[in-house]
Amino acid sequence: MGRSFTALALALSWTWMFGPLRAQPAASEAKAHEARAHFVGNLIKSTDWPKEAFEDENAPFMLGILGKDSFSDRLDIVKVYGTKGRKLEVKHFSKVQQVESCHLLFISSSEENRLSDILPILGKSGVLTVAELSTPDLQKANDRNGMVYFTMEEAKPGILNPRFKINPEVVEKANLRMPSQLYAIAKKYWK
Repeated sequence: MGRSFTALALALSWTWMFGPLRAQPAASEAKAHEARAHFVGNLIKSTDWPKEAFEDENAPFMLGILGKDSFSDRLDIVKVYGTKGRKLEVKHFSKVQQVESCHLLFISSSEENRLSDILPILGKSGVLTVAELSTPDLQKANDRNGMVYFTMEEAKPGILNPRFKINPEVVEKANLRMPSQLYAIAKKYWK
């Protein structure tokens, strides 16, 4: 019973999050910041890192942000989801060469045109990479070096639809585990 309940809870939390977000046009950016934070929080909650990814049981969970800060002041939302029982620490990077000691690296859409240069450098590090795209670009999302792609799509004025895609082979190659239900949800919401 515990396993099926967990799968149901996971599916419901992700499905709730990926329904349309209604916002007034002036509030769209604030809603987008909030949706990114919910996405990252859910992703951390749904992913298992190998024990060796942390120095010890008291080591913090390191969230890196490469490029423009896409969260504004909404990272408090990530804490609500939990960070595997660890303190959350956030590092900001302006260049990929600066990236170190992260468990999850959110690559802002400000770096979108450089993804083909960035992702191969990070692919060997075992860091869960989340690349934000300005639109659901299938060609960019099929880059075999990226793990997770995320975008916000405006369906109608004031209606934001979050979308994401996961490349399971790349995630597994980094010794990270995600539930199969998450892969199915990602397929449903990347259109």
